[in-house]
Amino acid sequence: MFFKSFAFRKFSFSRYHHTDASGGTVCHHIGYVRAGRAEFVTEGRTYTFTEGDAFYTPPGCRYHSYWHGSDSIVYDAYAFTYLPMRQAVSYTLQKLDPSPEARALLRRLGESKAVDCGTVGLLYAFLGDVLPRMETVENRHPKSAVIDRARAYIYAHPRFAMRDLAAHCKISESGLYAAFKEVTGHTPVEEKHRIQVEKAVLLLTTTDLSVEEISFRLGFSSPAYFRRILRDARGVTPREIRRAAQPPM
Repeated sequence: MFFKSFAFRKFSFSRYHHTDASGGTVCHHIGYVRAGRAEFVTEGRTYTFTEGDAFYTPPGCRYHSYWHGSDSIVYDAYAFTYLPMRQAVSYTLQKLDPSPEARALLRRLGESKAVDCGTVGLLYAFLGDVLPRMETVENRHPKSAVIDRARAYIYAHPRFAMRDLAAHCKISESGLYAAFKEVTGHTPVEEKHRIQVEKAVLLLTTTDLSVEEISFRLGFSSPAYFRRILRDARGVTPREIRRAAQPPM
């Protein structure tokens, strides 16, 4: 039963790939990006992982991931059921900060996808290095609640005015800008674009709505501006997103 609680795999995609995990994951995952770039969107928040990054997704995590690569996209995925800890601790989806020694362990782990004593030992040795520095649900940034409230409002009101967003969050406009920069590294307007793009990709891949209709629904000033923001964020056009979402013939 213990060895059946692990699954080690390597994934390869072409230039663009979308994964819908909105139903929630069932176990812990460690990911390692070998080539390409990924954006994980969960609860209105976007995490970006690039080549050489390791990241963690917790059980029950609901997300959409968008993968991009100029040539190919390759990443290793290590799924497991049990954390090597006695006490119950919940961790958030996050980029990991392994030591050079732990990175070497991850590279060794990637040489074989077999589940055996050696590979399981490498995985748990890697976890022993990164777990003490990982963000838990309990030690989130104190201003994260403001950001979560703002994201929910932006998601529901694509044509929001900044003063209304600040009032909803019970904070001044300058304080809201400062909170976003401190917690996320970007501005509320950039967060608006991230959410608009997330919703746009969902509409492009699940409906036959025109680009003009999607642009209007999401509050873009024009279809041309929508295409520009989409290309800046995802590196692809609406047509390329729809083509990639079509099942193979």
